[in-house]
Amino acid sequence: MEHLHPAQQLADTMGRLYTYGLTTTSGGNLSIRTSDGTVWITPGGIDKANLTKEDMIRIDPDGTVTGKHKSSLETAFHLGIYEARKDVHAVVHAHAPATSAFCISRAAPDTSIIPQTALECGPAVMSGYAMPGSNELRENIARQAHSGYNSILLDHHGTVTVGASMLQALQRFEALDVCAETQLLAGRIGVPEPAGEDLLRLFISRLSEDLGTIPSSSSYRRERIELAQMAGRAYRRRLMTSTLGSLSMRVSRDAFIITPFGKDRLNLSAEDIVLVSDQGAEEGKQADLWMFLHRAAYRADADTASVMTAMPPSAMAYAVTGETFDARTLTEAYVILRDITEAGCKETIRNPEDVVKAMGSKRPVMLISHGGLASVGADPLQVLDRIEVAEVSMRSALSAHSLGAVQGLKDEYIQDMIRTFDL
Repeated sequence: MEHLHPAQQLADTMGRLYTYGLTTTSGGNLSIRTSDGTVWITPGGIDKANLTKEDMIRIDPDGTVTGKHKSSLETAFHLGIYEARKDVHAVVHAHAPATSAFCISRAAPDTSIIPQTALECGPAVMSGYAMPGSNELRENIARQAHSGYNSILLDHHGTVTVGASMLQALQRFEALDVCAETQLLAGRIGVPEPAGEDLLRLFISRLSEDLGTIPSSSSYRRERIELAQMAGRAYRRRLMTSTLGSLSMRVSRDAFIITPFGKDRLNLSAEDIVLVSDQGAEEGKQADLWMFLHRAAYRADADTASVMTAMPPSAMAYAVTGETFDARTLTEAYVILRDITEAGCKETIRNPEDVVKAMGSKRPVMLISHGGLASVGADPLQVLDRIEVAEVSMRSALSAHSLGAVQGLKDEYIQDMIRTFDL
């Protein structure tokens, strides 16, 4: 995204937010500050689904405003954030349903329930109420930004995330929305529990782990393209955010390719994909945070040809409450998923080789506390399907709680399926 003109980045990002239901036709505004102090911002009162580069407003360091439309009503608080934080170069403000639920209740989501959200967003905070477009709102948000918060919820008025780039601000917005929806869904079945500082430190230690390096390679281009395209599909199905979720494919007995850490899942290229072997990862690239689990799965089972991890909100609702999901509630769920295994996140990080022993063709999906779903399979399409079926089935089960007790399939039905589908 960073190689595009700032005005084009704004148009593309706003269209993306609208497409995935994270803002409305009239709601939300985005801005970018360039290295020379110029600010580009979305216009006010223009259809957010169809913005173009030419619609954007330019504000020069001397305050000169250029553009064919009026500037956003919220220009003041964008400028206030930039004055308060020299490290911030992009701001996202939008009205996603899940985070807006917290805005209504005046309580920020607890990002500590999902370690990767805590790493991505930091703690979230409320700004206090002020009239849209007012100097008071500017001061409220700028004060919280100056205090170091990257995720700020406006009382009764949507969410703001900031970043060093537009992509980082978007990644934080999406991760915060998943966290918010997870917390809302989790309330239907239990009480979400914080992951704890020990678990957060374990994730950080995995990020800094020295894997060793292997020379950069142009091999496996067809497989890299396939993996990048499938990651984009997972994003479009909302199984991944732009930064959360991993996908890999075995390319030889002792090597696999995997999605990179921190790069946009929607727009990955073959060159972004990371080759990993027993000797290390490609130089100049960083493999996804969950690479250690992928590596253990391939080493444990020669038949495993693809691995995926994901943190969609319905699955995360079970993962953060410790409640068990029973796949024996929907016929498709049982045929595709079998019985889902469970593992603790600390155990998975510390001893992935032991954890993956519970997985395989008969038990291809695992729910990891505070970590989401992991799936193994014969190819990227199969693991994506399993993650997708798990998320849809879990969403259905969560919704069923509002109708009364969740009814499982009878044992005789399960036995019929085992015989019919050779499970």
